[in-house]
Amino acid sequence: MKEAWDTIQEEEELFSLQQKNDLASLILSNAARAGETAVPVIQMKPRRRSWLGYAAAVVLLLGACAAIYFSVVRQPDHSATDLAENGNPLKIIPGGERAVLTLADGSQIVLDSAGNGLLAQQGNVQVIKMANGQIAYDPRGAAQSEMMNTMRTPRGGQYQLTLPDGSRVWLNAASSISFPASFDGKQRKVSITGEAYFEVAGNPAQPFLVDIAGQSTVEVLGTSFNINAYRDDESIRSTLVTGGIRVSDNGATQAAIVLKPGQVWFNGKVETTDIARDIAWKNGIFDFSGKSFQSVMKEIERWYDLQVQYKGAIPTFKFSGQMDRGVQLEDLMKFLQQYGLRIQLEGRKLIIAGQQNG
Repeated sequence: MKEAWDTIQEEEELFSLQQKNDLASLILSNAARAGETAVPVIQMKPRRRSWLGYAAAVVLLLGACAAIYFSVVRQPDHSATDLAENGNPLKIIPGGERAVLTLADGSQIVLDSAGNGLLAQQGNVQVIKMANGQIAYDPRGAAQSEMMNTMRTPRGGQYQLTLPDGSRVWLNAASSISFPASFDGKQRKVSITGEAYFEVAGNPAQPFLVDIAGQSTVEVLGTSFNINAYRDDESIRSTLVTGGIRVSDNGATQAAIVLKPGQVWFNGKVETTDIARDIAWKNGIFDFSGKSFQSVMKEIERWYDLQVQYKGAIPTFKFSGQMDRGVQLEDLMKFLQQYGLRIQLEGRKLIIAGQQNG
């Protein structure tokens, strides 16, 4: 303690004023969480104390503050990229319920850490996080169509949303949807990027339109459907599950195309598709059937928040089968190795070195 006391300069400030306030608040809040109703006050009879006593008090106080500061305030977020006690990388976990809601005034709400109940008031519309974690808009008066909101999911995230008209939306990883706080015009219009599944509430007097990344428009005729419009996929897939939708290319001269259930609009053409495969993500499943290796790896990148890097030629074979989206990355790597691939993980980079057998 004497050595510590001697090394402190008389005018030296160990902590800034803000750090001191933060530390004091933290100590008090930790005491309260531990079940203490008040901070104890130690009463001492006034007497002269030697410098060693003051040194002891200072060192103990600084030690306590530093311990709390570095173990709590400066404690890193234990994400999948941290190191375990043995120095090896921790497991990279699969995606989960994560999203950020941006309100009309620009304020943002991190939904996965927000508590249940009322989150915000958009004019006369309440934004509510329900017990199941989903977000719902509850109109309570005059419409607020000019107040635009946006929900975004990060890589490794997904989320569910109930729009002001009662329509339900599932957002896949790295996706977004923008919508008004209330639909009060002649039509209900939203815009998306990435991938989303819709169950649209019927209202013939107010058509439901989906702008797909500014490239295409889907007019809903009362239905459920899936839209895949990731920029790195270089194409848009609109799959009709039930009801009917009318799809058109923005700026194109060709007439709009009306789809029937079980059809997909892809690259400007109508094809028959496997509905269960196209919406498997919404049901918590990877469905690899008939997909190219590269398209599967893009799904893996988004869901596990990884970067896939190839050494040598990109494998050209197609997968088959299904896998739960909750599977750990190490198990997924073992699955890929069954195809004769050499897989290596460096941080958040998944390196695929090609097939062992050539």
